[in-house]
Amino acid sequence: MTSLLVLMLLAQTPDCVTDTPTLCAVALYQGQVAPYTGQLLTTPLAIRLGQKADRCDAVVRIEADYARKLVLVDLDLEKRLRANDAKAYQAELDAVRAGLAVPWWERPAFVGPVAAVLGAGVVILSIWAAGQLK
Repeated sequence: MTSLLVLMLLAQTPDCVTDTPTLCAVALYQGQVAPYTGQLLTTPLAIRLGQKADRCDAVVRIEADYARKLVLVDLDLEKRLRANDAKAYQAELDAVRAGLAVPWWERPAFVGPVAAVLGAGVVILSIWAAGQLK
């Protein structure tokens, strides 16, 4: 029965990988006399695809290692860039703080009382000078 099923399915037009008739596949569709939907492969084609899939693991492993190394390089570069940015921001902040630093004689805590004392002195001196004019 199985060989009859395979013969019926191979009687359809197969999709061949090369001109070699042993490397062909036949599409199976729902509703046909077959246990599953998919493709029926010849034995040599199944072996060939299996060998390719076996080599795929090594290729995937190599590519994953390469991608991991790229991520580590990108991470290291990102860390260095952030460290440089932090240094630049700190230098800029220090420059702004240095520009905002006011000498003690220009601070409001000093200027206010001195201005009040001088103003009071001027007023008192003016009153005294006005009293001397009489």
